[in-house]
Amino acid sequence: MPDNKSAFKYKAFISYSHRDESWGRWLHRSIEGYRVPKGVIGRETIYGPVPKRLFPVFRDREELPTASDLSEMIRDGLVNSSHLIVICSPNSAKSKWVNEEIKTFKKLGKQNRIVCLIVDGEPYGNEKPELSLEECFPPAVKFVADENGDLTDTAAEPIAADARPGKDGKANSLMKILSGLLGVGFDEIKQRDLARKNRRAAIMGASSLALAAVMTLLSIWAVANRNEAVAAKNEAEERLYRSQVLQAANYAKEKNYSSATQALLDAPERYRNFEWGYLLKKVNPQLTVLEGFNKSIYSVAYSPDDSILVTGSEDAIARIWDSKNGKLLHVLKGHDDVIEAVAFSPGGERIATGSGDKTVHIWNARDGKNLAVLKGHEDEINSLVFDITGDRLVTTSFDKTARIWNLADGRETAMLVGHNNFLENAIFSPDGKQAATITENLKVRIWDATNGKLLKTIEDHLPPLQAVFAKAATDTPPTVPPDEADLAVEPPAILEEFDAVLESEAFTPDESRVITVFEDGSARVWYQSKAPAGSVLEGHTGLIYAVAISPDGAQAITRSRIPI
Repeated sequence: MPDNKSAFKYKAFISYSHRDESWGRWLHRSIEGYRVPKGVIGRETIYGPVPKRLFPVFRDREELPTASDLSEMIRDGLVNSSHLIVICSPNSAKSKWVNEEIKTFKKLGKQNRIVCLIVDGEPYGNEKPELSLEECFPPAVKFVADENGDLTDTAAEPIAADARPGKDGKANSLMKILSGLLGVGFDEIKQRDLARKNRRAAIMGASSLALAAVMTLLSIWAVANRNEAVAAKNEAEERLYRSQVLQAANYAKEKNYSSATQALLDAPERYRNFEWGYLLKKVNPQLTVLEGFNKSIYSVAYSPDDSILVTGSEDAIARIWDSKNGKLLHVLKGHDDVIEAVAFSPGGERIATGSGDKTVHIWNARDGKNLAVLKGHEDEINSLVFDITGDRLVTTSFDKTARIWNLADGRETAMLVGHNNFLENAIFSPDGKQAATITENLKVRIWDATNGKLLKTIEDHLPPLQAVFAKAATDTPPTVPPDEADLAVEPPAILEEFDAVLESEAFTPDESRVITVFEDGSARVWYQSKAPAGSVLEGHTGLIYAVAISPDGAQAITRSRIPI
C-alpha cells in the first residue's frame, strides 16, 4: 500500500454488482468529470492536499472469473485506491465479490475510507421485516474490522449517501460522495457548487435586476387587479427583452460571445424578432444549432460530402441531421445504452454506431434503415472506423481489444489482443493491409489486418495516429525485432499550457491545423507549425467533451454535455 496519504494511483474504487452497471457508469463519469472548486484546491485535509480533479477512478469493467479469490487486477486496484465506494442494493448485498472487495479493503487498513451509495433496498432490511424490503448493505459493510483487518462482531455505522426517491436524491448523493472523497464538508461543497452554477446569472446588469423586481411587484399586485397586472407584466417582459438584446449587443462589441449568447437566450421567447435572430447569428457565426432533444451528445461525425452529420447521445438514439440548416432527417433506434461512437463509410452510404450495450449497428445513411448488428465485444464500444473501401470496420472497446469485421456478412475476421491499457481508438492503413491501435498511455501497436498478428510497437506517440503509417512507409527495415521498433515522430509545435483540462482534439484532413476542446467550455484552433492559437471558438455554456472536423476542413462541430 502507498506510504503516504496522497500517493494513491486511483482516487476511488467503485464496487458494485454488474446488475447495477448503469449506476456504476453514472457515478464513474460524474466523479471524473467533476471540477473541484478553486477555493478548496490545495487545502490540507485528512487525506492530503485537495486535488484539482478526482481522476482516475477505478471501475471493474469485466465480470470476475469463477475462482475462490479476487483477481490480481482487482486486488491491485484496491491496494492503489484512496477510497472505496460501494453501490448498495439488494444485488450488491447478495454479491460474493462485492463483499470480498470490501473485506480486502478493510484488511488494507482503510475501513475509514469506505463510502456507500444506497440506490435500492433498505439499510438493515433484514432486521426490519415489517417493511417488506430487501437488505441493501453487503455483510462486510455492517461490521468493524480489527487491527489485523478481520471482521469483528462490533456493528459499524457506514457513511452513506441515499439516492433513493424521497431521500437525498441523485444530485445531493453525488455531492456527499464528493465530500467524502475530498475530505471537505458537504455543506461547503454543495454551496460552492451552487455558487459556481449561479455565477453566470451574476453577470446580469443592474437594469435586469431592477426589471425582475418590478415583475415581482407586478405579480403581487395582480392578486388585486389581474387584468392590469397582466398588461403590466407584458410591458415588463417587453422591457426585459429590450434590455437583454441591448446587453447582448454590448457584449458582442466586447467580443464576449458566450455572455452575449446567454443574454439572448434569457430574453422572453414571444418577443424575439429579427434583431434577436440577427444578433444570435452574429455572435455565433461558427455554429449550426441542432435542436429537438435534451440528452447529452457523446459522439458526432460528418458525411464525406459534408451534407449530413450523425450524432450519438445518452438516450441510446442516433440522429441524422442536415449539416447546413440543422434539420433533423432521421432517428436511429435500436441500441439499449449510450452511443459512444459514430462513423460514416468513405462513400457516405452507411453509418456505424457503437454503444455501451456492447454492440455495433450498421445503418443506411439515406433512409435510416438498420442493416446489421455486430456482436462480440464484452464491454462498451468507444471507437469505430471504416477502411478505405467501406467493406470492413475496426472497433475498440473497454474490454481492451480491437476487432475487425467483414460488413458483407457481419463476421469478425480478426481480434487484436494484448493491450494492457484501455484503447483510445484504431484505424486502417491506407492500403487496408494493416491496422493501428493506440491506448490511453500513448502506446501505438501496428497489426496485420488479416490475421491480427502484432507487427510492431511504438512508444510515446504524439502526432495524429494516421502519421504512423506515413512514417512507416519511409522507414528502412528495422535492425531489432518488429515488436520493439520505435517510430519516433517529432511533434512540429508545442501548444501552450492551460489551467483547463484538455478533453479532445481533431485534425484537419491535411493535418495543418488541430482543434482542441477543454472542459472549461472553450475550443481553440492551432496551426501545427506555430503557436499560439489562431482563434478561439466560443458559444457553449456547458463542458465540451469532443470535436469533429468536416472532410473539407471548413467546418467543425463540438459537443457539449448537459450539466448535472
